Amino acid sequence: MEFSIASSPSQSWGLYVPRTGNRAVLYLNDLLIGELGRLDGDASDHAQRPHYFFVRAETLIAGRNELRIVVQGEKARYAGLSRLEIGPVDLVYRSFAVRETLQVWGSFAIILISVVFALIATVLAGKTKDRAFAIFAAACVFCAFRTSYAVVVNPPFDYRLWTAAIDASYAAYLVCLCIFCADVLALHRRWTNGATVLLIIGASVLVPLYAWWRAVSARQLLLSLMILYATSLCVAVIVKWWMTRSLASAYLASAGAVSIALAIYDHVTVFYTADGYSTFAAARYSLLIFVLAMGALLVDRFVKQLEQETRLRADVERQVLERTHEIELHFDRQQAIAAQRVQKQERQHLMEDLHDGMGLQLHGLLGLVQSGSLERNQLAREVRTAIEQMRLLLESAEGFDGDVSLLLGDIRYRIEQRLQRQGIRLDWSAKLEQPQRILAPQHAIALQRLVFELVTNTLKHSGAQVVTLSILDDPTAGGGLHLSYADDGCGYEADQARAGVGTRSIQRRVSDLGAEFAFTAAQGSGVHIRLSIPANAFL
Repeated sequence: MEFSIASSPSQSWGLYVPRTGNRAVLYLNDLLIGELGRLDGDASDHAQRPHYFFVRAETLIAGRNELRIVVQGEKARYAGLSRLEIGPVDLVYRSFAVRETLQVWGSFAIILISVVFALIATVLAGKTKDRAFAIFAAACVFCAFRTSYAVVVNPPFDYRLWTAAIDASYAAYLVCLCIFCADVLALHRRWTNGATVLLIIGASVLVPLYAWWRAVSARQLLLSLMILYATSLCVAVIVKWWMTRSLASAYLASAGAVSIALAIYDHVTVFYTADGYSTFAAARYSLLIFVLAMGALLVDRFVKQLEQETRLRADVERQVLERTHEIELHFDRQQAIAAQRVQKQERQHLMEDLHDGMGLQLHGLLGLVQSGSLERNQLAREVRTAIEQMRLLLESAEGFDGDVSLLLGDIRYRIEQRLQRQGIRLDWSAKLEQPQRILAPQHAIALQRLVFELVTNTLKHSGAQVVTLSILDDPTAGGGLHLSYADDGCGYEADQARAGVGTRSIQRRVSDLGAEFAFTAAQGSGVHIRLSIPANAFL
């Protein structure tokens, strides 16, 4: 290239080359002014970004100047020499800066967006266990790495390995894109699987051939294979949208249509216009368009999943509340039935106690009256005993609601009055480390009736002066209670002891408590009773 200037410039110039070959060497008036790679077998690639060269003022001469550029380029890389701009720095650099911003910083924006989307999709994939998010994250990673070729000037490793990684990432991105579309849109599995396997095999063979052995035809074949694969996928997505008109197919079909349009634009402008190599390559943004389309689709999908999860959670909470209410009603019904059963049992027990206790007492008193051998004082004592027994039976029919300490206080209050009216002193002792424990209602009634029955026996038969009653925690019973009852009355003979202390009523109360019961009663030594109530009698 030759150009003429009237006089030598006083300021430095600049040379702007929008696109050049994979490698190039630039001379001005036979002086080297720039070098892009080497021409002796170097595998570097400088065709993917614009270049600006600083031209010193002394390099230019008045009159004719000759600019010579030696280029090595590959058609498959769109690597050709574009038009040049040379002139004062302030004019030329402005054009370079615009192209640099669009191409290099645009590629950087694609990388940044893809990396951010990949991180977000990875988190969502772990949270939702949705395969689509994982595939989208992988596609974003491959997209970011593929686009880095337009940003990275000096690769971090050998150019051959760098070229292989870039081409492989492009193929991997297309594979992820196809799998994503097939999953989301339910594309024909046989077609997508077959085409994907063919692309993977082709890339596995052709990428090394080009990267290490510089087989340009292999690179052209790989590029043709990927273009055919991507175009077929875009067409399939567009057809799917035409058939279903769903939101998902609309997103992806729009991205496919735009990508096809950008690819056609680049191909036509490069190969069929006068200065095609100077134009801006727009097809690289098709990657970002598909990433945005997939991202928008997944956002919509995630929002719908959240809405569905919210509805399901609300349904579950409603069902739990309904079920809880049903269980509470059922529990209340069962409690009412249990209370009725306990009341019925207690009425039956009360009738038995009246028959066994009061009936026997009154029949014995009637026999004494009829025999005429009953003195006035003896009659008064027998009647008074019958009255106290009747009071205890009636008071024991009252319900109980409270803890163990309240129950024991109620028992002490009732029996102490009865004993005092008969001239009997009550020696009471209660040492509880856990006074707030609650006995089940049926166990509380059984314990109350048992103590009342023992007091009744004392009033009726013993002639005692002192009754001793002690209650304390019983560690041998696994956290239960230990009750000891004794009087200093006349006691019983062995047969009388079995008949008195072993009455059916007392045996029933002990059985209701599930307790261990032991007694001793000898003639002239009073009655001694020990009762161990197990821990499972408490609530």
